[in-house]
Amino acid sequence: MQLGRKILLVLGIIVLIALIGAWGCIYAFADQGIELIPGKGIVVATSSPKISASWPRAIGARLQSYKVSLDGEDISDMVEVTSSGFSYTPEELEEGGHVIEGELTYWWLFKRKIQIRSHFTTDTVIPEIRFSHSSDMIAVPESWIHNLEGSTEAGSRLRVALNGKKLVSPHVDETGHFSLSLYQLKEKNELKVTSIDQAGNENTIDIPILIDRSAPSILSISPRDNETVHAETLTLSVGFEESDSKIESSVLRVDNVQVYGNFDTEKNILTYSSNTLTQGNHKASLEVSDAAGNTVSKEWSFSIDTTRLVLSLSQRRIFLYREGKLVKSYPCAIGRPEFPTPKGHWKVVGKRKNPAWYNPGSAWAASMPKIIPPGPSNPLGTRAIELNAPAIRIHGTSNPGSVGRAASHGCIRMYRNDIEELFDEVNIGVPCDIVD
Repeated sequence: MQLGRKILLVLGIIVLIALIGAWGCIYAFADQGIELIPGKGIVVATSSPKISASWPRAIGARLQSYKVSLDGEDISDMVEVTSSGFSYTPEELEEGGHVIEGELTYWWLFKRKIQIRSHFTTDTVIPEIRFSHSSDMIAVPESWIHNLEGSTEAGSRLRVALNGKKLVSPHVDETGHFSLSLYQLKEKNELKVTSIDQAGNENTIDIPILIDRSAPSILSISPRDNETVHAETLTLSVGFEESDSKIESSVLRVDNVQVYGNFDTEKNILTYSSNTLTQGNHKASLEVSDAAGNTVSKEWSFSIDTTRLVLSLSQRRIFLYREGKLVKSYPCAIGRPEFPTPKGHWKVVGKRKNPAWYNPGSAWAASMPKIIPPGPSNPLGTRAIELNAPAIRIHGTSNPGSVGRAASHGCIRMYRNDIEELFDEVNIGVPCDIVD
């Protein structure tokens, strides 16, 4: 009996020593036994992660005191404490790196102070996926794509499927760059790419891939080739047709200088306006490419005539403008009150040298001959500039004394030298505004 008791006593002492040794080891390596959440270097996909520290292996040890800070701010009064540690859930952290650190004091037979420190990152932003081609549609001229370049968030994993079939996931390098090669494409395809970042945020995009072997068509150009534009401001427009994919780029040059207009993606119309082009001839060139790289080009010429006339009824003068500047003004006669010269926006529609006068059949001309040939007695003088106002023209006169007065039957009379000079200054199409 005594031997048995001695054996039990020895065993008890051995067990006690083992327990004390085990606790000693636990206390000795306490820094390694603390469980920190989030762990060092962890990326979390929430701005309100649960932050906690505990010492689960130290059975019987109790947290006696603590001091905790988050990003340098003391949060000791805000943490929830248990016997083995603490927990804390912030309302919202900024995106990026954070540091939790502090000092925990445990008691089990004696005190043990433990320093804690952990750095983690919050990332709530889904990873973007971009391609060197347009991200809403990809068009190619052949049934394959070599090295389709793309980018996403660095460190992300990719899942790729073409027409529902999974492909080998491409490698994403340290800059977020990746490359795909696709083969045996159909006329219309669906590429599905999913990016999953280190925090677990996930983004999926579906991109149609089309085979487009034909270049865009140019349907209309304004001004047309060799057309003359009568305006101080040029508005140039080009209409396209692209039935297979879409217009990707357009390069417009006027007089060998690239200019930038507005492109209507719905109507496929490019417009460009300028008030700086000078009087005379100009050249334009256009190169248009679709999303597959098919290209069409066009060159043409046009002229700008900035000449315009303004007739002031109150001043009884005609003003000649070019490139927005007044060139000269001329006195004129206008219509009598009973035959007023019509106000409005008109234009030159015809020019005649040494015109014959034809009786209009009006009551005031009933006693006059049907035709008066060119000559000193011709009411139109030596020149006539026809306007698109009904039966209205700017012309010379056989009665120069009427110039400067309201004396005509609606037409505009000028001195011979003035009308002959103005006749040479204006072309068909020149606008003429008749104002008060």
